[in-house]
Parts: sequence; structure tokens; C-alpha cells
Amino acid sequence: MNIILILVALIIVIPVSLIGFLWEIIRNPSYKYLNTYFKRIAISLDQLGNAINGQLLTDAFTKKSQGVPFGDEDLTVSGILGQNKKDKKLSLLGWLIADALNELDKDHVEESIGD
Repeated sequence: MNIILILVALIIVIPVSLIGFLWEIIRNPSYKYLNTYFKRIAISLDQLGNAINGQLLTDAFTKKSQGVPFGDEDLTVSGILGQNKKDKKLSLLGWLIADALNELDKDHVEESIGD
């Protein structure tokens, strides 16, 4: 039954989200508002990616699945990368991804801890 709910949610969320996205841009065109709106979307997608890919990310980004595991739908991939970086539990791939995110946005993973 849950797989059916996921499929229905995907069928509904994609077209409605496109309309909602355009609606937000049209109704609230200010830079400050859109910057906050895009940040909320980015955090939500980060949490979704964490929920969907938890075991894969734990296996790929941590040393022998040590450290804080990925997969909690209330946490972001970035935040868990930051915590595991702080605890020195990242694999080589985890360090590379964390450093790449930090290149895009200074101290991104460290500042995302707790998100």
C-alpha cells in the first residue's frame, strides 16, 4: 500500500509543484523573498534525498558505516556530512562531497549540522 501512496504522491506533486513554483515567482518577485523560498526548497530536497538514499549514503560516505547514519527524513544530507566530518567519520568520497559543497557555499556542511 505504501508504494501506491508514493506513486500517487509523485503523480500529484510534480505538476502541482511546477504550477506552485511559477505562482510563487509571479506573486512574490522580490529577491529577498525568492532567496528564502529557494533555500526552503533546497533544504526540503536535501531532506528528501536523505530519506530516500539513507543506506546508500551511509555506506558510501562514512567509514565502514560508522558515524551518524544517513536516512532520517528530518535531517539533511549536508548536516549529516557536517557532523561526520566534525567526528572524522567520513570516507574519502564523503570528504570529497563535503569539500565540494563547501566550495559552492563556504562552510556549508558545518553550518548545516542540525538541519
